[in-house]
Amino acid sequence: MKWINEFKIAVIEKDIEKADELLDKIPRFKEVEQMQTAYALIEEAKKIALKEQEKLRCDMQNLKKSKKFFEY
Repeated sequence: MKWINEFKIAVIEKDIEKADELLDKIPRFKEVEQMQTAYALIEEAKKIALKEQEKLRCDMQNLKKSKKFFEY
């Protein structure tokens, strides 16, 4: 199925924007196997997004520390 293939590519490339775009267009699956594959891919995308969120949080903290350092 085209959607699953596109979502796989987005997950492999860690393209959060593309994955988010595809999540807005989830099709109705006709086979249980397709549903299971989609579920697994969505879970993997979720893990990637959470890692990116944590990385961004750490980057923001480092920027705040740097800003405080240069203000003194």
